[in-house]
Amino acid sequence: MNLQEKSDTPFTPAYAITVHKSQGSDFDYVIFVLSEQSSFITRELLYTGFTRAKKKMYLLVHEKNLKDDLYNLVVKAYRNSSIDQIHTLLFGHKFSPFRPYVVYLKDGNKIAVRSKVEYIIAKTLDNLGIEFEYEPEDFVEYRIKPDFKILSDTGIFYWEHLGLLSSEWYKDRWFKKFEVYKKLGIADVLITTSESEEPYGDIEKEISKIIDDLKKGNLKLTEGSYSRHHYVI
Repeated sequence: MNLQEKSDTPFTPAYAITVHKSQGSDFDYVIFVLSEQSSFITRELLYTGFTRAKKKMYLLVHEKNLKDDLYNLVVKAYRNSSIDQIHTLLFGHKFSPFRPYVVYLKDGNKIAVRSKVEYIIAKTLDNLGIEFEYEPEDFVEYRIKPDFKILSDTGIFYWEHLGLLSSEWYKDRWFKKFEVYKKLGIADVLITTSESEEPYGDIEKEISKIIDDLKKGNLKLTEGSYSRHHYVI
């Protein structure tokens, strides 16, 4: 007796196939398996895999390695894109959807950042004459990239802007990340910010206050909050 005769719902058993092999085909239900990060995972591969399902797609990831790091995997997949490596365009410059805001610095350089608030932070730091790096790779082996690294006369500080605290998933992910910062011994030089609920707040003014506190060695203490030095801007 074949498998279809044993089931009330007819189905066709199949072996797993690669995403490349599935090109040109579609299926009612697809189980997409991501077991590890790899340079072979590109934007094109994810697009092809995600669009094979006609009804529903199930994404299976390695719990230990990828469950809490899907965002970074997608970012890396975009960077691995073979299409994105093509720099010749007919219609001007293309920007990464992950860094859509371009900051023109006073020294003539420019950087691309991920959000409007990060744009304001970067622009304000530059206007204040503060030396900084965007998304430094100091802790890349721990899968952590702070938003900013500030190089001041009083030492090195790191800055994370927490932009989605309304999301429980994001909040839980942040606290796990903060535990890593504490284990690395840099929680005392980590500044976090979140956005004020006031619709007409002066973000630049609040950032200037943070820098003033930093220069004076008087960062606000907020134990029990999102970090030891958390500010609302």
